[in-house]
Amino acid sequence: HQVEMSPSQSHDKKVFQLIGPAWSRAFRNIWMMEELGMKYELLESVPASRAAKKYNPSGKVPILLEWEKQSYEASLSGNETAVPSF
Repeated sequence: HQVEMSPSQSHDKKVFQLIGPAWSRAFRNIWMMEELGMKYELLESVPASRAAKKYNPSGKVPILLEWEKQSYEASLSGNETAVPSF
């Protein structure tokens, strides 16, 4: 699932970017963000891909990006999306 956004929209609302294929542990984050009605963009990059290694040196996914912040522990990603700081 992808939510398209322009740069101007991303400044108006908190927008997340999730890196990882939907069949991976990223599914939990996708499910949570869908349930909460959050805007996000899904980049379905597989583990150890260039996109994954760009944000996580080990190449593990999921990776949750929120502006300048990033996290790549699945449990932390779930906690951050569960309590958004709007």
